[in-house]
Amino acid sequence: MDNCHLSSFPNEILCRITDELDSEDTASFALSSKAMYDVSRRAIEKHRAQKYPLIRLGPPDSNLDPLKEYHPLIFLDKILADPRLASYVVEIRIQECSSNSIEGHYSEDAFIQIQAVLQDIMAKRKNKIATLGAKCSWLSEGRREEWRDALSSIDNQPHFVGILLTMLPNLESITMTSMSYDHHPITEIVDTVAAANRTPNPPMHGKALTKLLEISLDHSDTEFGENFGIYAPFTTLPSMRSIHGHMISEDHDQSRVHPLRNDIEEIKIIFAAVDLGSWEWMLKSIKNLRRFGYHHFGSM
Repeated sequence: MDNCHLSSFPNEILCRITDELDSEDTASFALSSKAMYDVSRRAIEKHRAQKYPLIRLGPPDSNLDPLKEYHPLIFLDKILADPRLASYVVEIRIQECSSNSIEGHYSEDAFIQIQAVLQDIMAKRKNKIATLGAKCSWLSEGRREEWRDALSSIDNQPHFVGILLTMLPNLESITMTSMSYDHHPITEIVDTVAAANRTPNPPMHGKALTKLLEISLDHSDTEFGENFGIYAPFTTLPSMRSIHGHMISEDHDQSRVHPLRNDIEEIKIIFAAVDLGSWEWMLKSIKNLRRFGYHHFGSM
């Protein structure tokens, strides 16, 4: 046993060793040799999957690193560098992450640091990111040029979120919280994805959002609330089962308020102001609803 080395151990033993290591030790172990990297791959994938099941887009808590995926462009950059990360995400929580919304959230130095990181990513990935919009199959040809231009600016967060949603094949839950910027780029993408997934023959069927089960809107503004019509494209996804909401306001654009699909099983919306006419229109085609909760707050 004088010349006993790790490389002489059976792979089964080495895999058991890597299973007990944390992510940093696993990375160090994998870098020791090509043989150790090969036996560490399963553990590396496990740690990645544990790290990215939930993605938060928006200003993080004050005790967190301000650069930890707060902006969709930061996570998009990670996916472009390693596409496997996209398959780990099962839940995404989206808050407003515009420059104005975070400028007062951090010190001036931290804000400058964040902006510098975003500009560096854009400088490095600009052509590839622009191509995501220019060649996006979920957009009509007339819309692709506009999206390509929008994706060239770090301030167009909804466009980055929209593109991200099409790249996460195992996504099950979306929460959108207190967002005041334009939702249209997000709902535009989701609407075309839903249309493709409702028809099994087109080549884009089953390419995005096929596992999305839940959409939740949460707002903190008692005067305006979140727009009821934002639910519309999400509820037409064949996989959708639950819609939740807090502080939801009436959508006066009735063209956006589509009847819910028969597959919706749960609706829970509280502290909201949606009139009975909209509910009647939305609920008339539901056959599988099992739970319904609604608290009317009055006008918003």
